[in-house]
Amino acid sequence: MNQESDGEGECKGYTVKLNVEAFKGRCDLSHEGPAAKVEDCCVMCNAWRKKGCRGFTHMHNGCWLKTCSDVSEDQMLSVADATGGWLNS
Repeated sequence: MNQESDGEGECKGYTVKLNVEAFKGRCDLSHEGPAAKVEDCCVMCNAWRKKGCRGFTHMHNGCWLKTCSDVSEDQMLSVADATGGWLNS
């Protein structure tokens, strides 16, 4: 099940979707870690905002920071234990 929600706390302003890789092979900015939870990626993306961070994928205790936030269902891959997050427009 892919559960999508508006972020809360550190992830306020993001849409967060469970069990998806929303940016596979697109708009890579940086790989950062360790990141035990999704909120860690939100903190990292916020810190990288001036460098263009607009989204991320949390997977394998790391954050893949992204420069894009344009997400379409046909580009999302179903990946267990991955979480995609992107800034709301």
